[in-house]
This record gives sequence, C-alpha cells and structure tokens, in this order.
Amino acid sequence: MIVTATEVTILTNISASAGTIISSGKIPSIQARINRLTNNYFTTDLYLQGAMNFNSSALTISGPSSFEQEGFLQAYSNWDIYIYNSYVNDGYQTIASINSNIITLVSGSTIYEELSGRSVMINLVKYPIELKEIAAEMIYYDMEIRNLKKADIKSFHLGPFGESYGGDVDETYGYPKKIVDKLIPYTMARVM
Repeated sequence: MIVTATEVTILTNISASAGTIISSGKIPSIQARINRLTNNYFTTDLYLQGAMNFNSSALTISGPSSFEQEGFLQAYSNWDIYIYNSYVNDGYQTIASINSNIITLVSGSTIYEELSGRSVMINLVKYPIELKEIAAEMIYYDMEIRNLKKADIKSFHLGPFGESYGGDVDETYGYPKKIVDKLIPYTMARVM
C-alpha cells in the first residue's frame, strides 16, 4: 500500500480518524490516481513470469517455479505485488507469506479462480518513501478541502494551502498543482 491510514493521520492535520480514512476508500483511489498521473506502477526488477494458478478460497498464487529461488523472500511479507496479464486478477495485492512456488495473500484480499495458460507476470512493488507524504496530502485535500471550494471564490487559505479559484484555477486532475508537481520525478514515459 502506498500509504496507510495511520500514516495519513501522522503526516497531515486531517481531522478524520484512521478508521474513517479506511472506510472512505481514498487510499486505493489515490494510489490509482498516482499510477495514472505518473504512468508508473512502482514495480521492481524482481519478478516471476509464467503460467500462474490463482486460488480464491486459499488466497494463493502458485507459480511455475519457486518464487524463493527467483528472489522473493519471506522478508517481503506485507509488501505489495503487481499482477499483470492475467485474465481477471491484474492489479495490486499484498503478500502474507511466500513458500517455495506459492504466494499467500493477506486476509481480506480478493482474487478470482484462474488457471492461466497465459504468461502472467508478478512483480514486487517498492514505493519511494516520499510518495507517502504526497499521497497523504492528496487524501487530506480530498477529505478536508475539496468540499470547501466554491466556484466563485477568488482566494482561499487554509493551513499550508493557499489557492485562487474562479477563472484562474491552478489545478491538475482536481488537485493543486503544487501537490501534483511533486509527482514529476516519478513520472515514466512509456513507448507504445
């Protein structure tokens, strides 16, 4: 996860509790927005590719060879993986444990039964530490500031944010440019 609800409460002056932040669904939403804005899924060069078996009741992914031999270590418990090129399981998941050719996902995960003959890729994900603060600022903005804005206001100041609205809106994807600009170092160009 790019940021936890507890980290949001520590990194910002948000009035919402960690429980409220979790129930709002803002964290996965912000993570998806950061992926789109940066064109980056923050995958590492640690991956396993091949035919995978996804077991929804056991919350496991069985690989064609040993995850451990490829470098996926038990120390990566609670780290995210990114699944790519499956039929129905693409996206982020969180590792509970790794045992030879099986990754078990954390309780509460959702995966779907799939015995894929496709070449599915599973990458380990590592988010830069600086992204926690940026994601926390975006969540704070969504939960504390966005609803206070009115179209005809020309100036607005609250805590660390100061913005002008009306005809000279300085926003990118609905966020102040000064927040979104912090993502520029993490933006990746992809050639199609």
